[in-house]
Amino acid sequence: MKNIIAKTFSALLHPATVFVILFITITCLRYSYAPYILLMSVKQLLICITVSLLLLIICYKARWIKSFTLKHRSDRPLGFLCFAVPLIIWMYCPTYGNAFTALLLRITIPALYTILIVSIFWKMSAHLFFFGTVTGILYTLVYLQVFPTYFWWIIPVMLLLAGCLGASRLYLNAHTPAQIYIGYALGWLQASAITALLL
Repeated sequence: MKNIIAKTFSALLHPATVFVILFITITCLRYSYAPYILLMSVKQLLICITVSLLLLIICYKARWIKSFTLKHRSDRPLGFLCFAVPLIIWMYCPTYGNAFTALLLRITIPALYTILIVSIFWKMSAHLFFFGTVTGILYTLVYLQVFPTYFWWIIPVMLLLAGCLGASRLYLNAHTPAQIYIGYALGWLQASAITALLL
């Protein structure tokens, strides 16, 4: 039972978090407050995820990677590249006036480059790295008062979720504690720096 909970938590936490961030940001920053903006963002994100998964399947069928889960360090650079390509293409597509989507892409793409480079030399936790990236974006938006000050509650919530995600990765023997802590800290620091520079 614990194994099922850990696997489900690891797999579902990332997309859920992205949707929550999109919703909170669009409603809070009032980018036209139009439902079609949220709908377009969700559609574009789903297209990116679908294309990424198709590229991953092609790499697996061609035997360029050994598993979908990217367990082996040698699989990770090509696996992460499968996720980077659709995002880079999305960055040059129209965002329908959604400034946050553009901001998110400008932060996510450097994050993907970082994880690609690190993965060549070391197996860092990508789950915690990208969760740290999300936390870094939110922290900077609150700290620079782009979000109202009452949004501080979101930082402890993100820390709690990161702890649960890290625990699930440890339970599944996917990473060591060092890979989890360094991944989270590096994601947070890089995202905070880039968000502060872009705002």
